[in-house]
Amino acid sequence: MRETKRTLMWYEFYQDANIEEHLENMAAKGWRLEKIGYLLRYRRAEPARVRYAVTYFSESSEFNPSPTENEETLREYCAAAGWDFVAAWHQMLIFSTLREDAPPIETEGAVKLEAIHRAMKKNFLPSGFLILALFGFNLAMQLQLAERNLPSFLADGVQLGAALLILLLVCHLVSILCSYFLWYRDAKRSVEQGGPCPKRRSRFARARQTVFLAAAVSVVLFMYIPAAVSVGRGTVKGLLFLMCGYGFMGVVIQLVRGWLRRRGVSAWTNRIVTIVLAFVLGAGII
Repeated sequence: MRETKRTLMWYEFYQDANIEEHLENMAAKGWRLEKIGYLLRYRRAEPARVRYAVTYFSESSEFNPSPTENEETLREYCAAAGWDFVAAWHQMLIFSTLREDAPPIETEGAVKLEAIHRAMKKNFLPSGFLILALFGFNLAMQLQLAERNLPSFLADGVQLGAALLILLLVCHLVSILCSYFLWYRDAKRSVEQGGPCPKRRSRFARARQTVFLAAAVSVVLFMYIPAAVSVGRGTVKGLLFLMCGYGFMGVVIQLVRGWLRRRGVSAWTNRIVTIVLAFVLGAGII
């Protein structure tokens, strides 16, 4: 019987209520959260009624060698109120408790909304807009090629498949950003009227991610690869090299960042080294 379990992170970073509900359901089934990220890692435990609380703290960072003084103070405050620290992801901190009488960590919707928005502006929104701009520029280049000779462009499965993949990525990113800003608009209206931040339906996010993955895999399997095989093995090798190269780059960056944290390197130095390493490895792959 396995003692650990991993699942995909189907929820958006700002879906605190959805994440809390999911973790409580997993604990009732005998799985306690150990680590959170794009993958959730659980460890087997006795099924229990566990309460979870997701909060956001602007000083938290995956580059910090250790929690800041203010974050330590927050953790001590939560511990005194009966909440145990479980895991962190960027500015997201997760606590749990078995006590039914433990008071909520946050009671004001406006304060929580501001913390969520500040965390989104620090990490996910800048990177989202940057990636969207890069892929948007690439898509514009593909459209220029199609405009010059549309029949030839449509007949080239490799080029058309690449363009469709880029289009799927652009649509996916636009959907993610629009979903957040629509939620933020509704949340702002709710807290202005004295209500809580609204809970977002998680089915839409999961369906969107499933459709995106299915469409991307379909384009690769049924269009790009068959066309690449007809052109020559070199094209297929190039695709495999890029896929393995970017996967290797992601693993190396994660390992180096973690090693620098364990060595006590400052967050600023860690961030600069990570950015430079990403550019160097990316240039080598290209």
